[in-house]
Amino acid sequence: MMHDMMIERILLHIFSTPDVETVMTLLHVAVLFALWRIFEKAGEAGWKALIPLYNIFKAYELVWGSGWKALWLLLPGADVVVHFLTHIKMAHQFGKSTGFGIAMSFFGSICLLYLAFSDAEFHPAGKAADPHASYTNDRSYNEQPYYNDLVGPDSY
Repeated sequence: MMHDMMIERILLHIFSTPDVETVMTLLHVAVLFALWRIFEKAGEAGWKALIPLYNIFKAYELVWGSGWKALWLLLPGADVVVHFLTHIKMAHQFGKSTGFGIAMSFFGSICLLYLAFSDAEFHPAGKAADPHASYTNDRSYNEQPYYNDLVGPDSY
């Protein structure tokens, strides 16, 4: 028991030093700027990223088309799944891989900063940035790339 109290005091001392608090504050401010930029890239007003809870609703609206899907975050167990799926879908909308989406779930601050300040462009749901992405595009089957090359334009 005495050992536990000593560990708590050491951890409290380490994480309450002015240097750590300053770094954490600067990181939070940087993430707010990143969210502002991401909202602007998605066509929303940047100030919407600054309002707590509303920014989550708007982020889910951008990613899923409906902000009400954020209510899944209130269900234990489902929140983890929705969290991962949202980050993966957001990564795809910025033209990034599924692996980047998973990394966003674990290292959100770093990945958000990267998306905000890189040349990544936001493509709304259904309009894939990557032609090999798993969601559909607006082309019919006959207009798919290479279809006419394989069967010829007069074959159908």
